[in-house]
This record gives sequence, structure tokens and C-alpha cells, in this order.
Amino acid sequence: MGNPASKIKKPPEILKTTIEWTEDDIRRFLDVAKGTVYYPAYLLGIFCGLRRGEIFGITWNEIDFTKKKLVVLKVLSTDGKTIIMKPKTKGSRRNVDIPTEILMELNRIKNEQEKKDHISREHNLVVPNEIGITVNPRNLLRNMKILIKKAEVPNITFHDLRHIHASLLLQQNIHMKVVSERLGHTKISTTMDRYSHLIPSLQSEAAESLNYLWGK
Repeated sequence: MGNPASKIKKPPEILKTTIEWTEDDIRRFLDVAKGTVYYPAYLLGIFCGLRRGEIFGITWNEIDFTKKKLVVLKVLSTDGKTIIMKPKTKGSRRNVDIPTEILMELNRIKNEQEKKDHISREHNLVVPNEIGITVNPRNLLRNMKILIKKAEVPNITFHDLRHIHASLLLQQNIHMKVVSERLGHTKISTTMDRYSHLIPSLQSEAAESLNYLWGK
């Protein structure tokens, strides 16, 4: 006779994510990253919540400096060899607003790139390698490890920058739907499962909001 418990389905596992860097950590890391070829990748990860492949696939033509937006249309393959004209999911193809200060920094980086004669203009990538072609993602990971050690901040992965982006927004009471759209999640439930634990105050706020019914 089989074990009856074997027929019971496990509830879906909820991924818990926590912010591992303080605001000071972020500033220290970006200070040491500034001037490196991967600096714009870190900016887009922290301040726009883009995935690594999305960042490496984006071109300067896809950043609208007037409307302060970028559009995610394609991604770089995991081996760094092919630009794929189809993002990860339907929700991945999206417009993302860029903070004004970050937009100004990106514009400065663009101008600096244009001054370098040895960089290829064929791909027009926001984050190219040293000669202007697509980046080998493993080189970014190696670079990040070096910068983390130099900045003396907690060790995290590049993907964790997306979690930091979401965490910072939620801590400022930005609506979960907006955060979900910026991250490119197909369903808001995905965002809620991953990040609702970061805003425990919502429960107490919800309870307090009902106090008016007790007015006498």
C-alpha cells in the first residue's frame, strides 16, 4: 500500500528576496565602478531594474533622452554571441522611465563613447565591450566581484541589483503594479510573491485604516 501523503501536492515555493546593500553601499560601489566599461550596466540594473541580457541588448537608439524613457526590445544571449529580437516574456517588452540624474549620467557616457575612435559603431550598444561589440556576460561577473571587493560592500550577484531596485521602490511606497511593470513581470502576483515581505507595514496600515468605522 502506497503512502497517502505522497499524493499531497506541495504548495508553490515563494522566493524571498532581501536587499543586501544599504544606500551607502550602493554609492560606494558606483563610485568605484565609474569609468569602467560596465558602469552603465550597473546603473541600469540598480535604477531601472533591467535584467542582464536586456541591458546588454539595448542600444542608444532605444533610449529617448527627451521623454526620459528606454524601451526593452531585445536581449543578448547567455553566451554573449547573439542579439535575440524577442525578450524573455510578453511583459519583458516594455517602456521604463529613467530617473533624471541617471539619464544625465547616461548621456555623459554616450558622449564619452563617441569620442573613442577605437570603438565600433556598428551595434551602437549602451554597454559594449572595449572595442564596441557585444559583451561576454562572464566578464561582467568577474568585474563585479573585483569592484565589490574594492568597494568593501556585501557580496551579491548582478541579478540582485533587480531586487535592490524593487526594494528601494517599495520602501518608498511605490505601488506594486508599477514595480511589476518596471521589472517586466508578466503577472503582478510574481512581484507580490517575491517582494511583499519587504513591506510588512501594509498589514498594520490596512488594520488602522478601518478605525473610522468605530467613530462614536
